Amino acid sequence: MEWEAASTGKKSPRKRRGCLIAIAVIILIAIVGGAISRCSGGGSEDLQWPSSGLAQLLPDPPSTKGTVVINDEDQLSASIDEVSADAYETYVQECQDKGFTVDIESESDSFDAFTEEGEHLSLSYYSSSESLNIDLEAALEMADFAWPAVGPAASVPAPPSIHGLVTVNSGSQFTATVDGLTAESFSAYADTCMGAGFTVDYDKGDDFFHADNAAGVHVSLTWKRFGMMGISISAPMEDASTDTGSTDQADTAAEPVAPEAPAADASGVSPDFKATMDSYEAFFNEYADFMAAYQADASSPELLAQYAEMMTRYSDMMQSMDDIDENSLSAADYAYYLEVTGRINAKLLSVAQ
Repeated sequence: MEWEAASTGKKSPRKRRGCLIAIAVIILIAIVGGAISRCSGGGSEDLQWPSSGLAQLLPDPPSTKGTVVINDEDQLSASIDEVSADAYETYVQECQDKGFTVDIESESDSFDAFTEEGEHLSLSYYSSSESLNIDLEAALEMADFAWPAVGPAASVPAPPSIHGLVTVNSGSQFTATVDGLTAESFSAYADTCMGAGFTVDYDKGDDFFHADNAAGVHVSLTWKRFGMMGISISAPMEDASTDTGSTDQADTAAEPVAPEAPAADASGVSPDFKATMDSYEAFFNEYADFMAAYQADASSPELLAQYAEMMTRYSDMMQSMDDIDENSLSAADYAYYLEVTGRINAKLLSVAQ
């Protein structure tokens, strides 16, 4: 089902496809990249700072050395080298002067804030290496939507706000970000879900709530700041399997099947999509091994030589994933997407610790 929604003009941070791992990977690459450039004798790259797009929302970086990792309409991410502590503090103030003054979280080595329009800025400073990571997310128009009357979301009470962004809506999964909440209304909504029967294996904190109901429907709530709540609802696995089959039958009845189209495998995941996800996972397994090897021997000439190639492959792999429209995935494909990205996250976190 496609949602028809009227935009209200209010913006909130965009949730990019592949965001389950993108930020973690960007940060890891930036840390390693800065360290490698310094270990190679101070040969940091000349920074090619964009003159348009999201970069216009920020002050010029506090150094002319570094690398822009991602620069598109959704996100700007960069690693800046040769940044002193004083220069970092000045840059934080300049970012506030540019309008990043909403919902600030700031410490001596980090700064996180929004603009009134919803752009989201995160800065991380590493004094030991004098490097700065910049990550800026664009804002996205939110809209009113109707709470589903069918599917797993029908088992869950409607949240106090139904203004936001629906990213997945199928017979097995519903995922959305809603805004217009407070921390208090978030907590109250979690209590409402418990009152509706979501008490099986529940886990509740100030900024999260996870539980199942007796039928096996799972709800996960996350408080995201800036008045936003993430909500994810999953049907029981057996229902998801049944839903996938019925959806496929409906699709084949409505559209003629091309004779050369690949059939789905035994799990219901389409072969082409599985191949894409498997190649994605294989690369990040290799990338994690590279990270571990570098941490063990930061002066290795062989690892220094591999870094540029690793960055190129990273860019190609992220572009491939950005081309996937999650809203068009079948229940089985989306479940496999979550499974693979979950394993990748776990591996990257194990390397980072």
